[in-house]
Amino acid sequence: MKVISLIHTTLYTLIMKSTVKFSVVIPTRNRDASLRNLLNKILNQTLPPFEIIIVDSSDIKQSSYESMNKSIKYFYTTFKSAAKQRNFGINCLSKDAKVLFFLDDDVNPNSTYFEDMLTTLFSLKAVGVSGIAINPKKNERIKPISLIGFLKRISFLDSNIDGKLLMSGIGIPVRVRDAGAIEVEWLIGCSCWDLQKIKELRFEEDFIGYSLGEDVIFSVQARKLGKLFVNSNIVLNHLELPQTDSKVIDYYYMWVYYRFRLHKYVDSKIDFYLAFYLSILSKVTLSLISLPLKPIMSIKQIIGLTLGLVNIFTDLFRR
Repeated sequence: MKVISLIHTTLYTLIMKSTVKFSVVIPTRNRDASLRNLLNKILNQTLPPFEIIIVDSSDIKQSSYESMNKSIKYFYTTFKSAAKQRNFGINCLSKDAKVLFFLDDDVNPNSTYFEDMLTTLFSLKAVGVSGIAINPKKNERIKPISLIGFLKRISFLDSNIDGKLLMSGIGIPVRVRDAGAIEVEWLIGCSCWDLQKIKELRFEEDFIGYSLGEDVIFSVQARKLGKLFVNSNIVLNHLELPQTDSKVIDYYYMWVYYRFRLHKYVDSKIDFYLAFYLSILSKVTLSLISLPLKPIMSIKQIIGLTLGLVNIFTDLFRR
């Protein structure tokens, strides 16, 4: 029976992968060169999409992307928010689209990326899947070790469990390689989704800029509709160009303020609040510890964390 089931699953996957119409939504801003590189990579895939939707919030409107291929659809918007731009792209999808990919404009997928992702999605009958995003210019994140690692674990800043979404709202990435598909509790922004299962879902729209954390909130809602998986065999090079390498103060402000929004979607708000504020206290402590070695960086981190908290409490008092 197991052999018959495996054959059935394999045939189903092959048929779906080769016939399904899938779309790609790419939010972009002021990155013409990297976007063109990505479009060329997409058009040369072993299994290319039937439509590519570009949602551009650049300072200057572009006009030449659609000439690259008839599958490309270009939209210009004044929304300077990756979350809003993704929603705009969802609303522009063809009615024939069955699977949706989100890609950032600074990624570099290999030639079988779409084929491998679709295989994972269909073989596991998942609601959403992703690969591992690696920045070649940065050190890969490792599991927490030593006394600092212990502090991070007990204060809900980190975990040894890959793919976990901590009670504090911090998502732990998959850090292992070549271990196949792993069921997880959240997915990164560059991901693949079964449109039939998430057709009513949208990103929260009052994120600004590159919308730090919007992928976690989207994942939390999607996970109520089905399982999420990361295929650790699929590696996506994510260059993280300067625009997304946000200023330290802005980053930590968003790290606090946007993460707090998860309280609307968790089962136990009390557990979330305790873990959330404990993680911030721990982060401030770590910044103070590193103050003698990295004074400017540490001060900026503390300022950003403080501003995030101030905004949270300001919102609460306004209600």
